[in-house]
Amino acid sequence: MVSPRSLSAGVAALSLAVALASSGHAADITKAKLYPDKKGTVADFQPMSKFCGTKPIKVALSDGWGGNYWRHITRAEFEDEASKCKNITETRYTDGEFKPEKQIADIQGLIAQKFDVIVAFLDGGPAILKATREATAAGVAVVPYDTGDNFPGTVGKDYVDRVTESQSQVGEQFADWLGKTLNGKGNVIMYGGTPGNPMTAAQVVGWKPTFAKYPGIKIHDARMIRLMQVLLHAGTTVGGWRAQQLHEVLLTSFGLSDKFYGLNQLRYDLRKMRAHALLERDGNRYAYRLTDKGVKVALLFVLFHQRLYGPLANNLFHHRPDANFQPDSKLEKAVHQADDSIRKVIQLLDTV
Repeated sequence: MVSPRSLSAGVAALSLAVALASSGHAADITKAKLYPDKKGTVADFQPMSKFCGTKPIKVALSDGWGGNYWRHITRAEFEDEASKCKNITETRYTDGEFKPEKQIADIQGLIAQKFDVIVAFLDGGPAILKATREATAAGVAVVPYDTGDNFPGTVGKDYVDRVTESQSQVGEQFADWLGKTLNGKGNVIMYGGTPGNPMTAAQVVGWKPTFAKYPGIKIHDARMIRLMQVLLHAGTTVGGWRAQQLHEVLLTSFGLSDKFYGLNQLRYDLRKMRAHALLERDGNRYAYRLTDKGVKVALLFVLFHQRLYGPLANNLFHHRPDANFQPDSKLEKAVHQADDSIRKVIQLLDTV
């Protein structure tokens, strides 16, 4: 089975090679030899020395979020490959901190500092294309990587090219391998990357129909965890959330499609939470907020989920609570108390 994690570091390096081959030609895309439909395997990768050239250039990796081990490895691979070209005078890394406005500002800063090449992982998806289009128009060779199969944007306008595995095929291989390994029966939780990223969205297209061939396998997609995260992030929303508002935020935050998680599914989940006294309505309005019990239960599930699964958790709570920053908020205090208790439980488990 092909793993996206084992291939993606190489894909980032390949993006640099494509960008170097295009550098200096981005303003006139007709001069660059691009093959947007070319497909191949790892065996087709070429040494970086073939693409270095002689012109002194500055290269950068614009990351949408750099907070897990795979991103660290990808950055290291990028910097290692860049070091093989003596004509590269500067290598820069920027971390968008999973804030689209931050990555946009990062890219605009690289344009202003006259970088020649920008390789990018666009966690914000189409929202970042305005910045990549601006860079391309300025003559910068921009190459997004691991975009998935049907990433929006136009070659030659929004970027010079893009490099990706077939993420839908990766998802298909995941599902088929699990189906055979589990002999067609079992419970499976499918996790993705950061919320909204194009890689996960493309993989779902592959694994969902493949798992349908194994009716004995039950897919748990952690949708209740997602719902609890959004409800907690809202804090004490005045008047509560209407189902339609919640649905829109869930789809946007986690890069889901309406077909994958429909409004009726959300309403069913809300009814289940109300039945367990985790949610309450705002008077006679169809608007919902967590009860005191709901806050406690949601914190327990969400924080355990994040602490045990780490970067795989696809969690909106990216960082642990900071003990030095505690606003005078009942919810904030509860988060600190719950996180501290979970830390002690995990420490106890480590000693068993």
